[in-house]
Amino acid sequence: MNKTGSKKMLSAALAAVMMALTACGQTGESKEGKGTAAPSAEPAPAQVNVQPLSNAQLLQPDTEPDQDFYNKAADFSVELLKRSAGEDIARGDNAMISAESVIYAMEMAANGAGGNTLDQIQNTLLGGIDIETADKYLLYLRAAAEGNEDIRFHIANSFWVREGRLEPAEGYAELLRSYFGADMYLAPFDQGTCDDVNAWISENTDGMIPHMIDNIGPEDVAFLINAMAFEAEWQNEYWDDDIEEGRKFYNAEGGEDDCTMLYSCEPVYFSDGQAEGFAKNYKGGDYAFVAIRPNDGVELSDYLDGFTGEHFMEMYRGADRDAEVYVEMPEFKSEYDVSLAPTLIDMGITDAFEDIADFTGMGRTMTGILKIDRVLHKSYIEVSREGTKAAAATVVEMTDAAMAMEEEPPHYITLDKPFIYAIVDTESGFPIFMGVTNTVGE
Repeated sequence: MNKTGSKKMLSAALAAVMMALTACGQTGESKEGKGTAAPSAEPAPAQVNVQPLSNAQLLQPDTEPDQDFYNKAADFSVELLKRSAGEDIARGDNAMISAESVIYAMEMAANGAGGNTLDQIQNTLLGGIDIETADKYLLYLRAAAEGNEDIRFHIANSFWVREGRLEPAEGYAELLRSYFGADMYLAPFDQGTCDDVNAWISENTDGMIPHMIDNIGPEDVAFLINAMAFEAEWQNEYWDDDIEEGRKFYNAEGGEDDCTMLYSCEPVYFSDGQAEGFAKNYKGGDYAFVAIRPNDGVELSDYLDGFTGEHFMEMYRGADRDAEVYVEMPEFKSEYDVSLAPTLIDMGITDAFEDIADFTGMGRTMTGILKIDRVLHKSYIEVSREGTKAAAATVVEMTDAAMAMEEEPPHYITLDKPFIYAIVDTESGFPIFMGVTNTVGE
């Protein structure tokens, strides 16, 4: 395997295979790949009824991410999973988070942020890597994904603006188009726009996430959206003799699930004393499915408590790649959705959700303060005898919550002398009744 290429999409692969952790007592990461990014491919835009904002050209990548980036992205991926889905995992539910999808969506927001708002986003997502460097790294990752000929890994971004409510800052739309390949739309933000957003997400996740938002609120003025779809066949296919139906999977609640087990022998093995894992390549060897099984007697939730991105990276990089690992893996599929705003706030991105948010680099609202309202995230995974399908989408909702007005000093009125009164039509102000009170005695 190509060592340089193995670094390329670590953060994306980690997010995809993390589903294995909760679906079958395993955790994951992946990637072995090409050393040079292929030319960036522009996917056809979704067929939506909105007006494009920018025709800027997507740049060609020239800066490959360094190991520091992958380490920090892996840390964010593991921490995001633990904080956002920890309670679900402890209950025995499945969960999957694509940290890369979140990074793409939030980094688009970061490009319009300034001051503490920008610092908090960059420190939380990528350990303080500056925005210009992050943009170049994400451009490279997208090009590498789209340029892979052996698997399908489609990464799409978009920026939706409410017509008449948000005026994008000069150059912001062009920057998103140039570095993120973002589809950019001016829309009325009515029910038709809601349908268009869902259609765009569905198209760019190959139908695996057909519906994301139910409605658009009156204060919503922009959406920053990432969608990704991954589909790959196994490098070594399963034969009929490698597939056994009617097996049992012992779930977290102590029950038994019927499942189909897939048997294979894999060459990559690692262990940390509390758990052991393996890697199974997809076609072309640029990506792999990685799973970690806690040892008997070690609860998955307990193991996850002490799990970090750094620890994962050390295990994966230090794996024995000339081993003999006999694997039994269940076929499974699952989907998960979560609102990430509370988690991101807890992780340190606070200003972006408050009235002190600084998104002046994104644009100017007509009626209030531009800030993030919600960060919605959905994911899907299906692992079968043919390979793996996975998708994720992240929606960052920007609102223009009414700007706080400066309070006027209080006034005091005492009706202790003759006064006029009226009963009025509040729409027109017309006084239906009007009178004067000169006395209140009988």
